[in-house]
Amino acid sequence: MNYHKPLLSVGVLLSFTTLTAEAALTAGTVGGQSVVYSSVSDITWTGDANLLGTLENTLGFNTVVNAIIAANPTVHDTPNAFDT
Repeated sequence: MNYHKPLLSVGVLLSFTTLTAEAALTAGTVGGQSVVYSSVSDITWTGDANLLGTLENTLGFNTVVNAIIAANPTVHDTPNAFDT
């Protein structure tokens, strides 16, 4: 059977359809830091896309790494295929 014409027709019809998504993003500051809030998913994230680099330049590498280690002192190692 020849399915090329019906598939082509469906493809052409779908190409005329547009799907839209609307997100209400609000920029602001919290504690002097730039943040972005999404009312759709109800989450807030940092406005600095390079936050780790900014912290490293401001505070220094060792300070940032030690703060990360202090905040997450336990390492959870799940056995996997790469373990020897």
